[in-house]
Amino acid sequence: MIEISQAAIAEIERMHTVRDYHSQPKGLRADRLFRVGFTSGGCENFYYTFDLVDSIEANDRVDRVGGISVLIDRQQLPYLDHLKLDY
Repeated sequence: MIEISQAAIAEIERMHTVRDYHSQPKGLRADRLFRVGFTSGGCENFYYTFDLVDSIEANDRVDRVGGISVLIDRQQLPYLDHLKLDY
């Protein structure tokens, strides 16, 4: 499981609020889905990716952290275990 600081949770919430303001009808709030992953590239041959998403994929593991659903593709779990995210 990954760890997300309160500061990072607050920033993810802020990003969702801005996104919802521009994309959701007034009064509606989309689920707070936050995808964590990695892709090839960078100095160590991979880099982390973070994204606000609208749906859960079939192979995702979902963890609730501070009111946010954190999605991680099960194939990437071994590489992301014990990740600490701060802002």
